[in-house]
Amino acid sequence: MFPYELFIFMIEYVNQLPCDTTRFDFSTVFTAEERNGYEMNDNTGFYTLKGYQMIDNTVLTAAMEDYLEMICRELKTREVLRVNNLADKLHVRPSSASKMVNNLKHLGYVTFEKYGYIKLTEEGSKTGAYLLYRHEVLHDFLCLLNNSENELEQVEKIEHFLNEKTIKNIKRITENIKRLQTKDGTDKK
Repeated sequence: MFPYELFIFMIEYVNQLPCDTTRFDFSTVFTAEERNGYEMNDNTGFYTLKGYQMIDNTVLTAAMEDYLEMICRELKTREVLRVNNLADKLHVRPSSASKMVNNLKHLGYVTFEKYGYIKLTEEGSKTGAYLLYRHEVLHDFLCLLNNSENELEQVEKIEHFLNEKTIKNIKRITENIKRLQTKDGTDKK
């Protein structure tokens, strides 16, 4: 499938999802009132990215998510992780990594003592597992969409902006496209 065909397929697929999901209708993207008043609906107005971040009650920042995701990724392949190892993986200074690990510690995601090992708490393991899942879903989808092997940079740039419902729907779309490609014999991998 070409990107345009894939996009059309995605929109058609989303429109066929059960009624608990939002239907997308191109003919009603914006009403006249929305265009003139810049209002999305009666409850919510348009905001800048910073504005949405300020009204979002999420405790973890995008940077914290990056650190927690990498901690989880590393602890899947090794028994212990130190701040220096984490800093190397994220291409940051050890002092920056140490500050962020301390922030994660105070939020209850990791345990850590100065010059010691970083360990995940139960909440850190749970949240980190979701962050890895989200990353994998987006990477699979973007590789499929762009017919490529690696979309790491794009995933890292957008993963923090998508909610769990969107990730679940992207996963469903990706699985269905792969199933259709395999069925049609168009899978190139």
